[in-house]
Amino acid sequence: MDGDQQMLWASHYFAAMAKALLDDA
Repeated sequence: MDGDQQMLWASHYFAAMAKALLDDA
């Protein structure tokens, strides 16, 4: 996995996690 793909994966992962936290609130 190159740096750009890893950054993109991380951004999707954190966005999904933040959405889950907001949906739970």
